Amino acid sequence: MNIKLVTTNIRFENDSDQQNNWPFRKFVWKDIMNNANTDFICTQEGRQPQLKDAEGLLNNHSNAFGDRSWIPERMYPCIFISNKWKVIESGDRWLSETPEVPGSKSFNSMFPRLMTYTIVHSKENIKLMIVNCHLDHLHPHTRKEQTLV
Repeated sequence: MNIKLVTTNIRFENDSDQQNNWPFRKFVWKDIMNNANTDFICTQEGRQPQLKDAEGLLNNHSNAFGDRSWIPERMYPCIFISNKWKVIESGDRWLSETPEVPGSKSFNSMFPRLMTYTIVHSKENIKLMIVNCHLDHLHPHTRKEQTLV
């Protein structure tokens, strides 16, 4: 079985991006994603309203995050799965010394960072775990620590 996954940093909605802000570029993103014929789309840097918007733009994918506890100012990685797959389990872990505490940060990270995962299975009974995260952008030692959480 061939599995196709794409990962894309959708950049948070930011008015200073002007004509490149999410409300203007989301339609280009939508066309690329809907034509890519993927099983999974992993995104980084989206906030809740933007990710709900992204889900509505996708033809054959739904967000696997389930019952997430949202913090309005935080950015979240997400996994959108095609309707060929069924979610068995999904969840989040903050990439910190206290991974169960929403919005927590450690290891000299510039921002709180999050890992999201989903366990899925197909009609052919293939079972996969997909993990998506957005590591710190400043410090290599921080990224290393975040991967060990």
